[in-house]
Amino acid sequence: MLKKEDKLGQKIEPGIIDLVTALNCLGFETVSSCEGHPERGGTFYPEVIIMTKKGENDKIQDCWHRNLMMHKNLIKLLQEFYKNRDIEYQHMLITSIISNAGTELRPHSGYLTKILTDKTERNNLHNIYTNEIKDFTDFLKKQL
Repeated sequence: MLKKEDKLGQKIEPGIIDLVTALNCLGFETVSSCEGHPERGGTFYPEVIIMTKKGENDKIQDCWHRNLMMHKNLIKLLQEFYKNRDIEYQHMLITSIISNAGTELRPHSGYLTKILTDKTERNNLHNIYTNEIKDFTDFLKKQL
């Protein structure tokens, strides 16, 4: 049965659940995600947060190591995905380290969406992001 909640107990949204599932099947531990909401104010890009959960007997260094290995593996997948792909740099998916060596997977220009106020521009950009997420998800499914 497909789990429809993340590790924070939040519902996984339909626009990102396939990506979360593919990442989980490939060994990435996801803790939260969002499909992006251009109709709301502020930032609206889709994203997935990847981070290991500290086990009872884990040392913090072990968690950091697992997180950094997932980050490294995600970089390899993104590199392969973009090898022959023609898309504007600003719309590419990237991975960046966040707190506790976790990883954020998001569009490169995602944070810039905070300053966009035009609804048409927001919706158009969200469609580009959504298509990129879908194509990356399809790529990941082929890796299974």
